Amino acid sequence: MKLKIAKLTRILIVLVFIATEVDAIKCYQCNSVYDQDCRLLKSDRVHKLIMDCDIFQKNNLTASFCRSVYQKSYSGDVRLTRSCGFRPQMKLKTNQCTRITFGDSTYSNYCECTTDLCNNASKFSFSYLILFVILISIAQIIRNFLES
Repeated sequence: MKLKIAKLTRILIVLVFIATEVDAIKCYQCNSVYDQDCRLLKSDRVHKLIMDCDIFQKNNLTASFCRSVYQKSYSGDVRLTRSCGFRPQMKLKTNQCTRITFGDSTYSNYCECTTDLCNNASKFSFSYLILFVILISIAQIIRNFLES
């Protein structure tokens, strides 16, 4: 039994090191006013919109999340901005959006997320699905290990 616990401890230590060694986040970086590919992200040129956020430094901070802002003005103009983020602007939970209203007909949907290329849409439920699958897989590996 002590041998199994020692092996399990080593596996957990390796998993912690793997989980903590993270490369810089990659985000879509664009503005739909200047680049129509920004809106749908479906063209063959979309790879040009992907940015390694570690190249951005601001006040000794490295970008650590992605953001997307969908704005609709009273005149009906729509702008979508996707970018790397340095400091959260809103006190949002991870991978969450909020709606900010300015008057009766002008609003912004502001979203922040923390996985690569997660600012491709205004909802981030897919990220939770990936996390759930990873956790279930790790639990199954540990269970199989302990049973052997």
